[in-house]
Amino acid sequence: MLRFKVVLFLSLVFLTGVLYSQSFKIDRIQEIKFDGLVNSRPEELRDIINIKEGDKFDRGKINEALKKIYSLDIFKNAVVDVQESTNGVIVLFTVEENNFIRQVKFEKNRNINAEDLKKVIEFTDNSYFTESKLNKSLAAIQKKYVEEGYIYATVIYRLKLIDIKKRTFDLIFQLDEGKRVVVEKIVITGNKNVKADEIKASMKTKEQWFIFQSGVLKEENFREDKGKVAEVYLRKGYIDVEIKRCEWKIEELGGDKHKAIVVYIDLVEGEKYKTGKVTISGNTLFPTKDLMSYVTLKAGEVYDKTKMDKARVDIYNKYGDSGHLYANVSLVMNKDTSNRIVDSEFIITEGPRAHIENIIISGNTKTLTSVIKREIYFDEGELYIQRKVRSTYERLMQLQYFSEIKFLPLPGSVEGLIDIDLTVEEARTGLINFGVGYGTESGFNVSAQVSERNLFGTGRIISVGGNWGEKILGAYISFEEPWLFDTPLYAGISLSYNRIKYDNIPADSDGDGIIDGTNINYIENPSNSITGYKSQNYYFSERISLSGSLKRRFWIYWQASLGLGTTMYRNFDPNFSNPLIFTDHWETNYSLTESLGKGYTFKNNLSLGLNRNSTDHPLTPTYGSIFNLGFDYIGGMLGGDYHFTKAKTSFSIYWNPLWKIVFALYTSSEFLLSQFDGRKIYGYEDMPYYDGIFELRGWMGASRRGESKFYWSTEMRFQIYEQLWGVFFYDMGNLYGSSKEWNPFIPDGYMLSFGFGIQVNWPGLPIRIYAARRGYYDNQQNKFVLEGTQNLFDNIQPVLSIQGLF
Repeated sequence: MLRFKVVLFLSLVFLTGVLYSQSFKIDRIQEIKFDGLVNSRPEELRDIINIKEGDKFDRGKINEALKKIYSLDIFKNAVVDVQESTNGVIVLFTVEENNFIRQVKFEKNRNINAEDLKKVIEFTDNSYFTESKLNKSLAAIQKKYVEEGYIYATVIYRLKLIDIKKRTFDLIFQLDEGKRVVVEKIVITGNKNVKADEIKASMKTKEQWFIFQSGVLKEENFREDKGKVAEVYLRKGYIDVEIKRCEWKIEELGGDKHKAIVVYIDLVEGEKYKTGKVTISGNTLFPTKDLMSYVTLKAGEVYDKTKMDKARVDIYNKYGDSGHLYANVSLVMNKDTSNRIVDSEFIITEGPRAHIENIIISGNTKTLTSVIKREIYFDEGELYIQRKVRSTYERLMQLQYFSEIKFLPLPGSVEGLIDIDLTVEEARTGLINFGVGYGTESGFNVSAQVSERNLFGTGRIISVGGNWGEKILGAYISFEEPWLFDTPLYAGISLSYNRIKYDNIPADSDGDGIIDGTNINYIENPSNSITGYKSQNYYFSERISLSGSLKRRFWIYWQASLGLGTTMYRNFDPNFSNPLIFTDHWETNYSLTESLGKGYTFKNNLSLGLNRNSTDHPLTPTYGSIFNLGFDYIGGMLGGDYHFTKAKTSFSIYWNPLWKIVFALYTSSEFLLSQFDGRKIYGYEDMPYYDGIFELRGWMGASRRGESKFYWSTEMRFQIYEQLWGVFFYDMGNLYGSSKEWNPFIPDGYMLSFGFGIQVNWPGLPIRIYAARRGYYDNQQNKFVLEGTQNLFDNIQPVLSIQGLF
């Protein structure tokens, strides 16, 4: 009986194990199959679905996998079938692929290139065809042509068969562009007190004017124009201005009856008002006197609604900077129609403070999220401070990684908490600099630079460049790490080679202002005392440099730097000969003749720097300032063949008083000084000078140098149309024989240039073109004169600078 019970027990255990193992196998996914694939590969789909072989069978997860597959633009249809087997279940996905697009092409697109059109459509080469993507692409192409002024453009498509078995086609968009229709007239009526030209200047929509204004009407800009026109009147006290009509029509103009756009604006100006009493109520956190400092209008002045709106925003920012994100500042205007006076009241609701719960970053398709986070001046859990948000925006724009940055505060999980939604739009961070120039000293030359400012999205910078010309040959490579050891510590290293061909250069060995071997005072005659002389003799100066640097950011706008470098020099002479005097005009510098037989010499350098930058944009700032202070220690305890110190300081400020007008002021000074032990041994290339392109525009190739330098420049920039800006400039500078002679208030020796130009800020191709007129201070006449004749338009010097982004 006992034996029977044991056998029965063991049999039950065995049977239970068998049944359990079978149910376990059936409950698992044995295999995942795909049927109907033509161009897509199974391994690519396996990475997308959230199930894999060996997983526990879950009908819900299989349905989710089917939805993911079906959501791809690869397939027209997709179904799933589950089949049981002895070792589990087989999941079979049966699909039908969409047509495969090998290449996207455009035909008859004469005025918009294919690359620009590819940026707006949904398709790429080696993608799949869907009706939804097609409809969106056709609409996008149509919109692109309308934005460029081709209102009557039409587009059709066709599929060109490439491989019938693989269902592969080329997708071809065929354009009928039609003629461009642009704004040729803006008709303004009802404007009795404001000139039509002033109203037109405020508008984003412009009449066609040669190549400077395309006349293309963009709906987004036109929608803003109504507000722009009203703003002109609100600044002048016409607070009741009405725009009865603001529309555009296509009409036939001219003798040829060509189609053009005519914009109509009808106005009722109303009466002009002056400023009355201004009061503030509801404020408990800040004294009324402090808040009133933001109001710039005084009683009796013309009532400028835009200034009052600015005061309202400034008061709100005052509260935002103390954490009161939910503060509200309202402007109430009480009009006295009889006396035409407006009393204004700012009503403030201070609201509670807000703390940051989450920082959400999106839009960074290339830049690593950690790279963005390290530039943010606020943290989760902190009090919301508007000033920190503005500073973060400026800092991120200075990186030049993004074309657009938006901060949007969103409600958090409970009252008093907010989420910060930081959305960025990636910009092209590769940079191509290309320049072509000619100077009396440098001859014809070409320079190029290729750099990447955001290598692999890490923020690292690599640059390679060089220049070549009649008298110059050079190359360099550099690498920069902007965030060393996860701290705001910048590190950089660079290696460069240069060889410059010099003519026998006029020298002033004793520093008396007279060129050696002549009676020419180059300070009193700066325009023609050096560049007018030539020599058949020349020599080469060759240098190889290796340098490293460290920079540390602190506070918000400040940065300190430390650099260490060494340079190996050599001067050699293919055709120099004795005696030392070999021209009728000057003697050869004895230090030069000595160096020609020396071979290589060394210059070791330690540099210190301090910088503050509060501008809003690295290339085209509209507000803020930049301050630089630098000191170089050459030789001395570092050894080498050169021993001197160099100090340099510069300051620039930018101001945007109204509309798209920016004033810029820049000044700098530079000094060559003795070492601490009294030694002052330096090379010609160490002396301060002006390049004529970025400083003292128009003086390219001037050989004049000195031991100290003063320079200042003023600019007025104004927007002509979108990326096209006009510039008026005035540059002035002086070079001094020694640092002791530096005196910017004495006119002797000053050179100047002034003129106008254009800045074309095309994305990827900024261009600067100037026409400069040169002048200098004439000691004999005791006044500033123009070079050559005194005719304003003689001897105009063209200046060209080209940069490109890729």
